Amino acid sequence: MNGTITFEDWERGKYYIIVWCVDEYGNARIVAYDPGASQEDPPEEKRYTISSGNIAGYIDPEKDWRNYFYTIGENPYVPYIRLDNHHQPCIVLYMAPKTEIRLRNTTIEGSDGYWCLFILRYKTLFQLGKAEADDVEIRFFMENIQTDMIDITLLGISLYIVIIAVSRRRRE
Repeated sequence: MNGTITFEDWERGKYYIIVWCVDEYGNARIVAYDPGASQEDPPEEKRYTISSGNIAGYIDPEKDWRNYFYTIGENPYVPYIRLDNHHQPCIVLYMAPKTEIRLRNTTIEGSDGYWCLFILRYKTLFQLGKAEADDVEIRFFMENIQTDMIDITLLGISLYIVIIAVSRRRRE
């Protein structure tokens, strides 16, 4: 979404406008516009290119036999945010001004101000494997959760059923 917003009476560094652009799937692009640089802005050396708004770590909170996580550089995040009494599955990425995201042959252009990408249907990204935000690599991982104890238990139950079936046949 492109456009221009013009105001004549802004005080420098005091006001922001948040523009939400939401598609039919619930994904959103959020942009913060600043009419002028603020003395409170972080110095250049402390500004990030990309940052995550998701929960840090490798293990996602859903107990669904699949574990989704992604890394920005070496830092891992799960695609969930904490809400009052549950977790919302989504990806939240914060970008510095002019930072573009490249997903294979698709580029999402950056904005003049800090901006955010909110992705509700995130599982498609995990099929891509990786993305880039300027020179920072984002890698997407999906793994089946280890089920060793459950597998052993199911194997034991299966063997028990087979043994009972075989011993009944022998009796007949």
